[in-house]
Amino acid sequence: MVEAYDQLQDALNSTDGFPKPPDFVIGPAASELVSMIQDLRIDLACP
Repeated sequence: MVEAYDQLQDALNSTDGFPKPPDFVIGPAASELVSMIQDLRIDLACP
């Protein structure tokens, strides 16, 4: 399960608007994806 937490965090890092690591989603879709990832992290009780 730790790997899933790490991958979700990596996905958040790639949608945060900062250049490192480069974002793979930009624009309005990025904020929607961030919300979805955060909701999933809450559902999974990620640390």
